[in-house]
Amino acid sequence: MAVLENKFQKLNRLAFEQMPEIIKSTKEGLYVFTPESVYSILVKKGFAEVNCDIKNDAGECATRATQEGIEKFQTGEEEIMSEVESVGGIEIENVAVVAKRASRSGKGSIYPFAALEIGQSFFVAATEDKPEPWKKMASTVGTAMTRFAVPVLDTNGQPVMRLVAKGPNKGASVPEMKKTRVFTMIKDEKNGVAGARIGRTA
Repeated sequence: MAVLENKFQKLNRLAFEQMPEIIKSTKEGLYVFTPESVYSILVKKGFAEVNCDIKNDAGECATRATQEGIEKFQTGEEEIMSEVESVGGIEIENVAVVAKRASRSGKGSIYPFAALEIGQSFFVAATEDKPEPWKKMASTVGTAMTRFAVPVLDTNGQPVMRLVAKGPNKGASVPEMKKTRVFTMIKDEKNGVAGARIGRTA
């Protein structure tokens, strides 16, 4: 038997179906143009952020995923909540991360990237549920750098735009972005426990 949707349920479903494409573009430093019926739901849920100063010919606004949105749709709500509870007391330490030891794979959850100064890091211990965090958090590190990126401005203070050469946004005009913070992840050990150390290097 087919399940009937009311208007509210349909709007939510259609909005959520856009998230995989929005997440992919966000990781590439790009936007997806979405109509108000989509971005209003995603923004309200905390899954996306929107910039209506940047629109396409259809009047749709540039939309990208938040960290919460990425983790919600990649990890699943139940796993995210258990992970957040397990890392609630993460400590920021004055321990620099050596870039040459960095790992490049994986993803993670919500961590205190915003509080890190250059030369500081935090340690995420391996657990039974997350035995190798150094292989599960690289996408989170990359997304954090994208989150703090800012538009490149011209001499008049206006964003420098570029055309997307490939992908679902091919031909769209998007701002040229530059990184303001650089984070690096390594496999490390603390108090005899293996884990991932993530630090700000620039």
